[in-house]
Amino acid sequence: MGKKNKANPADQARREQRNKELKRNKKERDRNKELKSILNDPDALRAEIQRCEALDSEGKLDQKMARQLGELKGHYRRLQGRIQAEEARAAAEANEAAEAAKQAAAKRAQAEAAQLAHQAAIDAAPLHPPPPPRPGQMGPAVPAPLPAGLPPPPRGLPP
Repeated sequence: MGKKNKANPADQARREQRNKELKRNKKERDRNKELKSILNDPDALRAEIQRCEALDSEGKLDQKMARQLGELKGHYRRLQGRIQAEEARAAAEANEAAEAAKQAAAKRAQAEAAQLAHQAAIDAAPLHPPPPPRPGQMGPAVPAPLPAGLPPPPRGLPP
């Protein structure tokens, strides 16, 4: 007539074992994730070290916790070193950027000065004199000299 919904006891035991293993792995992953977040946060790491030191001063620190305290202190020192190295690198990059900006400004000023000097040289250069008139062509309008005894024409008269 067909199978009944009863599972094989061996399969059921394997499934239960697998579920227990999954729960245990999840707890371990959560613990590792929390530890990683603590190890990358200097404030949380310092708080954890202080908590362990408080247990040590009360005499409640066992051998495992003492080893963990030593590891936490080592992680804290390394984290401080990384933070200081990062700050030094950022300061060096800022100094390099400031120096590059100064050099770029100096180059721009030098280029502008050269352009102004070039323009001044062009402006100061004498223009070519006009070519001489061709035969049969009148030259530039130069007033004819007046005879010696005549006064200059009055100004402001209508033409």
